[in-house]
Amino acid sequence: MAVPNSRSELADYCLRACGHPVITINIAPSQIDDCINDALQYWQEYAIDGQERTFYVHQITTTDVTNGYITLPNNIISVIELYGYTAASSSGQLFNVEYHLEADAILAMTQAGGGGGVSGYFVAKQYLADMNWLLNPNPPFRYRIHNHRLFIDTNWNTKFPAGNYIVAECYAYIDPEQFPSIWGNWQLRELAAAYVKRQWGRNLSKFVNVNLPGGIVLNGSEIAQEAAQEIEFIKTNYIDNFGEPLGFITA
Repeated sequence: MAVPNSRSELADYCLRACGHPVITINIAPSQIDDCINDALQYWQEYAIDGQERTFYVHQITTTDVTNGYITLPNNIISVIELYGYTAASSSGQLFNVEYHLEADAILAMTQAGGGGGVSGYFVAKQYLADMNWLLNPNPPFRYRIHNHRLFIDTNWNTKFPAGNYIVAECYAYIDPEQFPSIWGNWQLRELAAAYVKRQWGRNLSKFVNVNLPGGIVLNGSEIAQEAAQEIEFIKTNYIDNFGEPLGFITA
């Protein structure tokens, strides 16, 4: 069979992984959907391929200024940094101090023996960054995924007036409906199949050591326990340990 490319194909994959159609899997379609939702949520929150670093651009309205917050899309997990943006003008962005400094530095680098070259340009840029950090710090902000509200603790009328733009650097879930190849991710497949197996075992847990025709003994609790161990193994070894490596730490 091909790799799942939709929710329904992943559901069929999970049933086959549990033994269908060779054996009957006693589980309702709604329970399969719940299992896939649980697996998808865990995978999106902890797997490196379940989320992406992105930027969200929002034009400020008078309602935003009154509320003191903006509402972000449902798929945004966390906000890393904020950037304010004002439309460029001849007296503002284009001919400011940084523009002249960069122009002079580039001109100096193109001339023999002039201006300190790349090192002088780097030092000047670092100095500007430090001064901007000291004199124009970004205001504190708060965000929680369950209310989708990005609160910015500042005077909005002066810092973020209506009509200007806010750019939020953030992490967001990747939508499987927009990118259906997610349904075929091997980590998600393994986790979803284990969740379905656990639910199947729970459904059969009332049958303990039941003898079936052919000498088969049915034990639902054992199936559920085995699936729970598989889920823990998949989370620990297949998802949690596949994150981005830690950066170098220097003292």
